[in-house]
Amino acid sequence: MASEKQCAFFEKLYTEECAREASLNAYSAGLLSLITLYSGLVLYVAEHGATVHIETATAKLFYLLALMSMVIGFLFAMLARQLAQYEALNDPDSVIAQYGDDPMQDDEFFDNRIADYRAAIVANTAVNNGKAAWLERATVCLGLSIFFHALIFVFAIL
Repeated sequence: MASEKQCAFFEKLYTEECAREASLNAYSAGLLSLITLYSGLVLYVAEHGATVHIETATAKLFYLLALMSMVIGFLFAMLARQLAQYEALNDPDSVIAQYGDDPMQDDEFFDNRIADYRAAIVANTAVNNGKAAWLERATVCLGLSIFFHALIFVFAIL
């Protein structure tokens, strides 16, 4: 039978997973802003005449790869931002229905709450891991875009 301290441990795990969700959402918002600003800069420079002209086939390829990486990174970040189905901690009506005519013992109540916490933690961790994977891919794509853009300048100097 579970104790109040054991239930508090699972409550802490659930709270940490909720904080992780908020952190991932903030990271994805920042990444989307960064990609949007960077793409705006690249398009502004392309429209208003860059000091580096993209004339060679290699430079054009790197420019195309930079743009593709930006677009793919943006899409990955958007996939991470999409609405996700998180597991609710418990249904208050079902908890009240468990009481019945006789009051529930504390240890039985804590057992039930630990089961609720466990189900929510497992489901929400899977959702957050999926978001983190999309954000990791988006970050790599942004890095590749910056790398390819830098190669344009390197080849223009050479």
